[in-house]
Amino acid sequence: MGLIFWFAALVIGGFVIGLLARLVVKTPHKPAFFETVLYGWGGWLLGSVAAAILFRGSANSLVKLATEVAAAALLIVIVTGRRAKARRI
Repeated sequence: MGLIFWFAALVIGGFVIGLLARLVVKTPHKPAFFETVLYGWGGWLLGSVAAAILFRGSANSLVKLATEVAAAALLIVIVTGRRAKARRI
């Protein structure tokens, strides 16, 4: 039962970070639920590492969340930019 709750928390956390990143970045492409979760997971991973490096492990939760959302937004910009280039070719 604990594994199910852990996985649900992971999906919900990824969705929240991805959703906040989607609110920051306005693109014509609206990612599906699982794409949003993947952007959130990527932002969580990259943002946590960036916060640990930039603030040497002393970042509070709000600063960490902000870097995670910024990293997820950057991922959205990179991925949607590549998709737009692929459509033009």
